[in-house]
Amino acid sequence: MMNTTDKDTAKNAARKAAKLAMDDGEQRMASKFKTSWDVVLNFLIMSFCFSANHGTVSALIAVASSVQSKHESGANTSTLYFCYTFSSMFLANLFITKLGSKWTICLGLSLYVLYSASFLAAYYMGNSARWAVGLIATSISGFGAGGLWTAQTAFFSSSAKHYAALTGCEISRANSIFATIFVSFYLGFEILLKILTSLVQLKEHAVTVFTIFAIISASSALCCILFVRPVASVSNTPLTKDIIVSKVSAALRVYGTDKRITLMAPYNMLFGFASAFINQYANAEILPVVCARVFPLQREVTDLFILVLPLIPAIHITICSLSIHTIDPNILSIFAVFPQFVHDMLVLVDVRKSTLCIF
Repeated sequence: MMNTTDKDTAKNAARKAAKLAMDDGEQRMASKFKTSWDVVLNFLIMSFCFSANHGTVSALIAVASSVQSKHESGANTSTLYFCYTFSSMFLANLFITKLGSKWTICLGLSLYVLYSASFLAAYYMGNSARWAVGLIATSISGFGAGGLWTAQTAFFSSSAKHYAALTGCEISRANSIFATIFVSFYLGFEILLKILTSLVQLKEHAVTVFTIFAIISASSALCCILFVRPVASVSNTPLTKDIIVSKVSAALRVYGTDKRITLMAPYNMLFGFASAFINQYANAEILPVVCARVFPLQREVTDLFILVLPLIPAIHITICSLSIHTIDPNILSIFAVFPQFVHDMLVLVDVRKSTLCIF
């Protein structure tokens, strides 16, 4: 057992270590947070805004093939992810360097509003106008949101250091606290908003749902702009070619030197293909047939069931997150991957024979 003096010594050492871990931008902002609650509240607001805004996009991507033609939804979703990937690879570091983590997050959330609002706008437009609005909105949203997760990681890291410096806990402990906060908000909103999209299947409620999603997306972006405080000041680093290409070159180096990344790559590629299959084909073509033939229920119940299957990964990831400190990591990794694989490969239906094959 540590006595009071030993505990105070350990806390002071942890505070000193946290301050030494801060960069110049974080140290300049340290005086803005007087108590640990200031840091936690600031992170809570960021997590709430980020999760609500990002949750609307994730939910709308899942339902896009149900409310748009397959070609239209495929073009919009692929454009969104292409621009998002390009921006994440080449522009994310540029955004962070010139805007800082807080304003990069605000930029991404604000431009995501265009994607959410495009569903509502397209509902009143003709076919040609819908295509144009969809492609423009997804292009802008994708480019703007490319730095979201890079900025979230930087904001997360800075918040944990500020918290550790104020409380005297280890930075690793602060990371666990803030990870729990963020995951709770992120998965909570993802589940709630995906359940809400079940009403989109009922055409008379589609406009209402799209309006709600647009309001949630816009209000969360505005809330982030107004109420979230920066956790690190913007650096005066001059723009160079290295800032733009450093992320790509670093990723390539990791692929060449870290075998764990190489082993994870096939699963990520599998997830990409399976996710596209689920969103673009299964949600629009397979699950409604399965529900109608295998579960001859009322329309509202059938629509709700369509949304239950995609929630399986979110639920099991939540269990993994809560169990990460009590379960052996090797067992946990198997538990985390297997339900996702089962979810992605669950349904293969021969509609003509009304056959449901489960792997």
